[in-house]
Amino acid sequence: MKARASVSAATLFCILPTVLSAAPFYAGLSAVAHRLEVSHTRFTPSSLRTELGYWLVTGIGLEARISQGVSDDEYHGLQLEIPQTFNLGLRFQSPASRGTRAYILLGGTALKLKGTSATQHYPGDETFTGGYAAIGLMQAFIPARLSVTLEYAQHFIDEDETIEPGDWSLGILYAF
Repeated sequence: MKARASVSAATLFCILPTVLSAAPFYAGLSAVAHRLEVSHTRFTPSSLRTELGYWLVTGIGLEARISQGVSDDEYHGLQLEIPQTFNLGLRFQSPASRGTRAYILLGGTALKLKGTSATQHYPGDETFTGGYAAIGLMQAFIPARLSVTLEYAQHFIDEDETIEPGDWSLGILYAF
C-alpha cells in the first residue's frame, strides 16, 4: 500500500510541472503606492499585492488579487493605512507587439481602511466595496513567460463620496 502511494506521489511530482506548463494560469507580485484622498487630504500608504489568474480564452482572463499593507501615512495626527484590498475581475489583454501588451482589468473591490488619531476619536476599521478598473502595460523578458508590469487602478467606492482611492503599481507577472 505504501509502495503504491509512493509511486503515485512520484508520478504526480513528475507530471505536475508538465500539466502546469500547459495550464492557462498566471501569477504576479506587485508593489503598490495607493493614492487615498479623504475629505480633500491626500494620503499615500503602500502595500504588496499578489495576483492569480486563469485565461478563459485568448486575451480574456479571470483574475483575483489580494493586497497586504506595508506602510501607512499621516497628516495632522490622523494616520491612515490600507491593511488589505481584495479584487476580482476580468482581464482583457492585447496581443503582444515586440513583447509589449496592454491590458484593462474590470471588476469589484473590497478595500479595508484603518485609521487612528491621537487628537480625536476615529472609528477605526472600515471596509468599502464598489467597482474596480485598472489599465496597464506589460513588457515580456526572456523567458517570454516573465513580464514587468506598470499599472494605474481606480476603486469606485459606493458608500462614501469623501474617499477617492486609486493606486499605481509596479510588478512582475509569470505565465505558467
